[in-house]
Amino acid sequence: MSGMSDSICVLHVDDDPNLTDMAATFLEREDGRITVRTATNAEVGREMLAEYDVDCIVSDYDMPGQNGIEFLEVVRAEYPDLPFILYTGKGSEEVASEAISAGVTDYLEKESGTDQYTVLANRITNVVESYRSQQRLAERNNELRRYKHMVNSMQEAACIYDEDGRFRTVNEYLADWYDTSREALEGEESGLIAAIREQIEDGDPYQALLDGQRDQLSGEIDARFPDHGYAQVEFRMTPLTVDGSVEGAVGVVRDITERKERERELRRAERRFEAMFNDPNILVGLIDTDGGIIDINETAVGYIDAELEAVTDRLFWETPWFTGDERLQREVREWVDQAAAGEYVEFEIDLSEAVGDHLVISGVFRPVRNDTGEVVSLLISGRDITEREKRENRLEHTTARLQALFEHSPDMINVHDAKGNIIDPNSRLCEETGYDREELTGTKVWNLDQAIDPDEARSLWREMETGNQRKFEGVYQRRDGSTFPVEVNLRRLSLDGETRFVVISRNISERKTRERDLERYEAIVENTEDGISIFTADGTIEFVNQRIADISGVPQADWVGEHVSMYTEIGTLTGEEVATIEEGIEAIVRGETDEVSIELTPDVPGDLGVIELRLTPFETATGTDHVIGFSRDVTERKRREQTLRELQHRTEELIRASTRKEIADIAVTTAHDVLGLSLSGVHLADDERTVLEPTAVTDEVREHLGEAPAYERTDPERSADAVNWEIFEAGETVVIEDTHDADGIPGVKTPSRSGIIQPLGDHGLFITSSPNPHAFDEGDVALIEIFATIVTAVLDRNDREATLRDRTRRLEAQKDRLDQFASIVSHDLRNPLNVAEGRLELAREEYDSEHLEPVARALDRMDALIDDLLTLSREGETVTDLEPVDLTTIAERCWTNVETTEATLATQVNRAVYADESRLKQVFENLIRNAVEHGDDDVTVIVGELDDGFYIEDDGAGIPESEREEVFDMGYSTNEEGTGFGLSIVEQIVEAHDWEINVTEGSDGGARFEITGVEFAGE
Repeated sequence: MSGMSDSICVLHVDDDPNLTDMAATFLEREDGRITVRTATNAEVGREMLAEYDVDCIVSDYDMPGQNGIEFLEVVRAEYPDLPFILYTGKGSEEVASEAISAGVTDYLEKESGTDQYTVLANRITNVVESYRSQQRLAERNNELRRYKHMVNSMQEAACIYDEDGRFRTVNEYLADWYDTSREALEGEESGLIAAIREQIEDGDPYQALLDGQRDQLSGEIDARFPDHGYAQVEFRMTPLTVDGSVEGAVGVVRDITERKERERELRRAERRFEAMFNDPNILVGLIDTDGGIIDINETAVGYIDAELEAVTDRLFWETPWFTGDERLQREVREWVDQAAAGEYVEFEIDLSEAVGDHLVISGVFRPVRNDTGEVVSLLISGRDITEREKRENRLEHTTARLQALFEHSPDMINVHDAKGNIIDPNSRLCEETGYDREELTGTKVWNLDQAIDPDEARSLWREMETGNQRKFEGVYQRRDGSTFPVEVNLRRLSLDGETRFVVISRNISERKTRERDLERYEAIVENTEDGISIFTADGTIEFVNQRIADISGVPQADWVGEHVSMYTEIGTLTGEEVATIEEGIEAIVRGETDEVSIELTPDVPGDLGVIELRLTPFETATGTDHVIGFSRDVTERKRREQTLRELQHRTEELIRASTRKEIADIAVTTAHDVLGLSLSGVHLADDERTVLEPTAVTDEVREHLGEAPAYERTDPERSADAVNWEIFEAGETVVIEDTHDADGIPGVKTPSRSGIIQPLGDHGLFITSSPNPHAFDEGDVALIEIFATIVTAVLDRNDREATLRDRTRRLEAQKDRLDQFASIVSHDLRNPLNVAEGRLELAREEYDSEHLEPVARALDRMDALIDDLLTLSREGETVTDLEPVDLTTIAERCWTNVETTEATLATQVNRAVYADESRLKQVFENLIRNAVEHGDDDVTVIVGELDDGFYIEDDGAGIPESEREEVFDMGYSTNEEGTGFGLSIVEQIVEAHDWEINVTEGSDGGARFEITGVEFAGE
């Protein structure tokens, strides 16, 4: 919002632009400081509020979209204190109360005339000035809080004294010195003023300050404080003048005890520096931060051919110590810059070239700081380490090489003594085992190597001479308890007169893993049922496994180095087959394909028929292109594929069969000819499902068993009956490996030793057997299950077709009867009725009798009865022509076809169903007519949706529960004018659609007809 300027920006929000324009004119005329911006709704007002610095909002209450109170709540969420005047023409106590609760600044009702704008302008200037005053006050309070926080945050004691030397105000720092609070200290006498009066021999200096004889009072004194203790302090006081008169003093006190101690220490350091500066064994110099020499001792000057005056004031790196070596000069200059920046710079420098003799200096640049911490000079000190450096160089060179070998070796290394205590482990050993160096140091080697026996180790160490070594394998244990194999090299040495053993070990986990993997792979390759060969790019054989050797009769070793054409030479493959293999190898080597599959028919002893050779790329360790071949016996797979093709052919024959017997005969023949099941038969259940009759069996069954048995559902004398019925009803395939071991089938009662009993759905069983135990494998079972699935599907289809044929015959007979009935009704009844209606019309022309009207009503009722009877006779026909029908649309159309007087239709469904539209139309019309005829004139009919259908209900009198089962009976009616066939027609149409209808009580007590089992369109 705007600052504290004199101008006032007003945002006027009112949905009447004429009013806002006029108000703006008068407000700006009333007060030149006012500038008005207008908005016609709250949304625009919020946008302008964000765009302009607004000092006050004037808003109407009654506005479209968001009213003035709601607008106020939005404004308050972001601008809690911004003046907001509710200026409304719909004033009321309720609106005023709501506005006050929402935080309105002022409330003003619109009036007629322009005087109201004077009032409004005054209200605006008043609330804005009040708002600005509050802001100024808040700023002043904030400033005072900041000042107070600043004073209390000072790391100096600050206070205000009154004229008597008592504390008027103190900060936290001073209160801490007295070990009390600021409030408790205020009003107490200041011990500092008493100390000043005692230690400054100049009358009463504090009173002189108050009397104006001093501008300020400052100095250093010794003082003691309750919590702070003894201190040397520096104080400064100035008069506190209020309205021209002195009412006390403002004081600041700083503890300078540490500074004084530093000054004393500095003086001691100066004396030490003088002693060091004159030490003949140390090179000492003092330079400024730019590198200019301030002073340097005689020891340093003695190394160069120059006098002290010749180097004083020169840049350090340009002196004779560094002459002729630019690299060295740059390095010294960098050290000076680093020290000038406050760093402690250690150095070691070779000055041999500059001084003409071998000279190495080791020293340091020390920054010298003043009281403020600023670096003001640099102190250089150094020693001649030429001889020491020579010795250390030789030692370090040797040590560095050994240490580098020890620490950076890819091998694990440790040194242990003659008792087995590890003295020095290297980093690699620590990394591999997870121990810290400290943990391993002092550990016995057999605690690390689980393969070491302590007694055997001691014996070995005693036997070894200095310089001897041994090599063996061990097992190291990690800190987490896991282990890994190692290869160990042990050497005995004498170090500094002590016997030591150096152990160099290497983790051989990967090697062991590779060895185990190779052993496993070799076992897999050599024992697999697949033949494996590896060829070079030109077809040379590099490897064959034992399976290839077994198939060919040629030892593995004799294949290596031979060409693939060797298969032709030994007569195993034809030349054409070998050529195909060569082409496949070439295609893979050239990168044309990743896999080549070739079918081969090798000429080898045994029952090997078809071999599938699969060639794929194989990368060797040398990177040379190779091809690996996998040879698999697919004879049985090919045989089964042929069997499946023959089954497919026989399936077509099964489908053409028209009777269960014919299907069973074809099934048994197929089992015999295609599956090779010579002892097999089909047993189908009779209509009563009490006997599984042998519908078809092979000739071998008759020869083997005599007459094929029927299996009765309950036959205590025959266990086979119970077993077969149990399998049939369970619907699961049963494989009997050996009848002698099978429960419920004693071997003495059947000549078969093994068999498969396969249910054929709800139709019966397919049974095949063998005189030998364990005659069927998994492949046989799989083929029989496929075959049984086909036979079951054909039997299901046959049953459906039989049912359809029977239903068709019944429907045709029904249609004939209905056509005959319709003919009788439409001709034999309609004609006499037409004659009666004509005679009645003539009688009315000749006579005026009260008996004629009842006759007319009776004839109309007979006419309606005939129409309903004809409809009833036709609606029982099965619906076949289905299409999507929208329930709402058909309900509204049927409503217009029925005389509904003042009744109301309400549709609560948005679905379509598959139905015969013309017949569904009769359902809706009859149910609507039934609701209207049995309800009041203003009855409401509702069409609604169910999970699997729809309902039609009304709010009429309803149907008593005791009569709900009778309403669909022909002739049932509670209306004297009704025929009693309407709901019967509805029921027949519903059943013709394979739906269900149920009558129950409606939600408002009327009748509710629920139609379920429908199929919704689009699902």
